[in-house]
Amino acid sequence: MLNLQDTQRYGGKAAILMYIQERLPDMLIPPYVIKEYGQKIQTVIGDFNSLKKPVIVRSSSPYEYGDFEGVFESIKGVYDTKSLEAAVAAVERSATSERAKEYSRQNGFEINEVMHTIIQEQHDSKYTGVMMRHPNNPDLIFISYYSGEGVGRVHNNFLFNEATGSAKRNSVFSSRMLQDDAKFLFDNYKQIESLSDIAEGQVLCVEFGFEPKKFALYQARPFKKIQTANFYLPNMGHGQLISTDLCFGITAPEGLV
Repeated sequence: MLNLQDTQRYGGKAAILMYIQERLPDMLIPPYVIKEYGQKIQTVIGDFNSLKKPVIVRSSSPYEYGDFEGVFESIKGVYDTKSLEAAVAAVERSATSERAKEYSRQNGFEINEVMHTIIQEQHDSKYTGVMMRHPNNPDLIFISYYSGEGVGRVHNNFLFNEATGSAKRNSVFSSRMLQDDAKFLFDNYKQIESLSDIAEGQVLCVEFGFEPKKFALYQARPFKKIQTANFYLPNMGHGQLISTDLCFGITAPEGLV
């Protein structure tokens, strides 16, 4: 895990982003500025003005280090200082929203109002998506990505098998992604994954923008504990059974009750 002081000062997302940027300087990360909790908005206006517009304002809570995914707000399409102030305020308020409070109750957290924000250029990519190593089948890399906008937006999923260096067939979905593109994304994932201090013993979830041979990192975070089963399920013999490699988690050998 990263330095606790950094995750407290900048929040989980920002601390991880800074750590990757320092150790992988050739990896494209869209320019950003961090507004620390309690810091006046005027102190980041100069940096904000130097960023290409629009920007996205993201949460970076000290608790957001592998937890609270999708709980706090992110505001896209920010162009000017007035909308920046409103976006930062909305993200900061989400620190103690009912959704955040309910998540913390369900997972045994004690939360407070501390919320740092990441103000980052919105990167223009042909594809945007997320990828992660399967926590229970480590040969597999799951890639999920979007192309297009609005009603023409297309969602694709892809399974890349590291052991074979090729796509893995799956009856649940098909994808238009080229195998070379999947390999290119996987190579970038491996670079980030090599920074083992981010998530020791866990797989990383990586958000990215992508064009052929062009990769941009948006954020990375710990996702799930790496865990493989020490038993095999019996062959049930159902010819019509549809199975998937995308389920995460391991039950007891006797199954679910």
